[in-house]
Amino acid sequence: MKKYLLLPTIVFFLHLLAPAQNQVGTPISSNDTANYPYWINMMQDPSVNFFAVQRAFNLYWENRPITRGCGWKVFKRWE
Repeated sequence: MKKYLLLPTIVFFLHLLAPAQNQVGTPISSNDTANYPYWINMMQDPSVNFFAVQRAFNLYWENRPITRGCGWKVFKRWE
């Protein structure tokens, strides 16, 4: 009987140790926005300043080519 309880107990504790998603609210610096498109999540949040989203977008697209399906047009419509 004990060996039948051992496996579910181990699986349960391993489940607690493995987070499924990244931490929310990670700080954004000007260097991060140039490498990762934070503006995508920022434009969904109504409490974020419009100019902060615009700045993150411009930093991200500073040296990148605009391609089809990249989100550039979606942002410009939102803007």
